[in-house]
Amino acid sequence: DILMRERLDGWAEVHKERFKMIYVVGTRWRDFIIGASTDKAIVPRAPEGFALLNNGVTRGVEGWIGEDQVQRFAFPPAPDTQVFVCGLPSVYESLCGPRTEKEIPAMSVLGRLLYTPEMVFKF
Repeated sequence: DILMRERLDGWAEVHKERFKMIYVVGTRWRDFIIGASTDKAIVPRAPEGFALLNNGVTRGVEGWIGEDQVQRFAFPPAPDTQVFVCGLPSVYESLCGPRTEKEIPAMSVLGRLLYTPEMVFKF
């Protein structure tokens, strides 16, 4: 389930030149191979609905969001750029520092890429 997915996808459709919606889905599900030590091992499939995220308007990416993905998918730092971050505490720590703090640590992904606190919304 993706909170507000219809609204976010709608914005991506209507404002293609200004709004990108990239869903980054972790890959822990791959680590659970049923019957791995048998000849009838069941290799897990991607989560249900994952393929639907790649629909020409939005994009689904497997893995952990890091500097490479931000450089690949996000608009570059600029006064009119906004980056919205949500996720587990470890996502905040890596990308932009704790959710409860406005500052962007210089050693975080967004800090190293020169995004400012005015460009980053943590929720």
